[in-house]
Amino acid sequence: MATTRAKIRVGTEIEPLKKEILLEDLDKKGGGGSSFHNSAKAAMEIMAMPRVIGNGSRMSAYNAEAAARFLGRENFNRTGIVDLHYNHPWFSGDTMTITGRVSDIRPEGDGQRVTIDMRIENPEGARCGLGVCSAVVPNDWVK
Repeated sequence: MATTRAKIRVGTEIEPLKKEILLEDLDKKGGGGSSFHNSAKAAMEIMAMPRVIGNGSRMSAYNAEAAARFLGRENFNRTGIVDLHYNHPWFSGDTMTITGRVSDIRPEGDGQRVTIDMRIENPEGARCGLGVCSAVVPNDWVK
């Protein structure tokens, strides 16, 4: 049975994605030693952070996941682009919310490149990251 999807247009909002950031989920690999990305002691004593700080690669992955869900994994895996900027720290124990809104649709190749303005907020509503994600989708996906 075929499923129907709502047509994408400028202004369409993606389904918000919530991610709880657990200390054990943060990247513990590193260049030989503790950093504020994986050691509570380093975070608190060296950087004066309240908890272990999240890293940018994890935030990029969450944005890519949210965009891929909306734009189609096969489309995103083939033509996806993520361009993010981080402007506020986020920490282990936070539940981050990733939201987005379609800001542009342009012809590209044999489809339409859909661009989404992305936003990541911490539980207090502080904006931790902004950027764009995009991918080429089939023409019949857009309005």
